[in-house]
Amino acid sequence: QYEWSDGSSFDYLLERLTNNDPDEERGICVAIQFNVSTKLLQKQPLYDLFGIPIQVTKNAPAYFWTHQRCDNRYLAICRKPGFDYHTRFELSSKEERRLKKQSNWKCSNGYKLFRGMCYKLYGTNDNGVTFAKAIQRCKNEKASLVSLTDIYENGFVASMLQNLNSNAWIGMDMTDGRVRWLDGEPLKLIRFGPDNRVIRIGGDRHIFQNVGQSGFSNEACVALDATNMVGYWDIIFNKTSKSHFFQKYLK
Repeated sequence: QYEWSDGSSFDYLLERLTNNDPDEERGICVAIQFNVSTKLLQKQPLYDLFGIPIQVTKNAPAYFWTHQRCDNRYLAICRKPGFDYHTRFELSSKEERRLKKQSNWKCSNGYKLFRGMCYKLYGTNDNGVTFAKAIQRCKNEKASLVSLTDIYENGFVASMLQNLNSNAWIGMDMTDGRVRWLDGEPLKLIRFGPDNRVIRIGGDRHIFQNVGQSGFSNEACVALDATNMVGYWDIIFNKTSKSHFFQKYLK
């Protein structure tokens, strides 16, 4: 029986079932093993928009899990909560809807259904709007700018930008150095691109940087990248006009 050492629910498994090294004894601990060279690894993404390992050959993914002896010596990756995230034992609004899975859920015209929520891309016909106007448009629709709470939702929303060559506002509020979702969802997914920096300066306060823009700021907006680093998030300082996503609950 498998279990995570931090007590998290075990709902994802990616394991190579056989060990081809005759000199290596299979143990009860698990390590991640790459199937590509270090040089290629620096150029090739490990997974697609939905977090699924990319195949580097017809039959082999870029990486997999393998059993190892627990006294073997490897690198280790630690994890801790980031930004202003606090562990919550109650389910968020989105998590509750995912568990219901009602077969009669439908969305109004122009919206797409995904796990109990309705999503719509706006701004493709009028060259987009500023972040503030995007928020107001969502309110007029009785919706909110989209929050992205896991890699599957992030991948679904990114797929709606396919072939549009345009980035889009998402509902992340970075005001006065704080990072939060406008709709109140807990901050469980962080997916800023490599050109972006979020630097803690004390407590729940941060300063933000995008190497493509000058300086630092404690005020910023966030856009979903669909042009260069597809599926990642970009910190934006200026009031650029962009497309944007609405999300709303089914009634």
